[in-house]
Amino acid sequence: MAGLKRGLFELQELFFFGGRVVRQAFRRPFYHREALHAMDHLGVGSVGVVLLAGVFAGEALAIQIVRQLETFGAEALTGRAMALGVVRDLGPVLTGLIVSGRVASSIAAELGGMVLGKQVVAIQVYGEDPLQKLVVPRVIALALMVPLLTLLADAVSILGGDPIARFIGQLSPAVYWTGVKANLTLKTLVIGTLKPMVFGVTIGVIACYVGLRTTGGTMGIGLATRKAVVWNSIAILTVNLLITQLGFRFLESIFGRGD
Repeated sequence: MAGLKRGLFELQELFFFGGRVVRQAFRRPFYHREALHAMDHLGVGSVGVVLLAGVFAGEALAIQIVRQLETFGAEALTGRAMALGVVRDLGPVLTGLIVSGRVASSIAAELGGMVLGKQVVAIQVYGEDPLQKLVVPRVIALALMVPLLTLLADAVSILGGDPIARFIGQLSPAVYWTGVKANLTLKTLVIGTLKPMVFGVTIGVIACYVGLRTTGGTMGIGLATRKAVVWNSIAILTVNLLITQLGFRFLESIFGRGD
């Protein structure tokens, strides 16, 4: 019971922390240099692994889709299924988990080291807000870069499905890409963009929250990095479910039912 109370209290503190970060993001001063550095370090540095994972994940998904559709003689729908599966779900979740594993641990370790090295206290002594200087730039960077990385992952995943559809499903490129274009609707693109943006904010908030509460020396930094990755992985899967359910209801009220 005590453990449950501690968990709920920490979850409450995390939500309060996230609310403060969102409010601070719209207030001066804006640390543009820190944000650009974070975009390069956290976002651009993840391009290679995201592209590689996207290609193989797209090909694996295409194989599963083709094999299932063969049962009904509906291989021509491979492109439509790929567009929906990749843009709405596979691309955002895969990118979110990859960025979380690579970036969350880095942020938690970096901020944890600054806490233990008294650098955060030094920032306060100089009259600056650590939340504004250290957290907000990283959260903004991830909110911008995770959607861009997701677009790259979506593109290479769908491209990776082309040779599978051609050589295993015996489809012409025209049939495959016509199906892809048919399901790249505004509704699909909105969901596929909203998810990674929320994932980026989630990754940044959780990693910074854990990092700024690091205690216990080097062992504490190790614990913080593990906690940041585990918490973010669970959060991404949970947020994905919520956005999928609530997002569909909201978008259906705007665009109507259908793809």
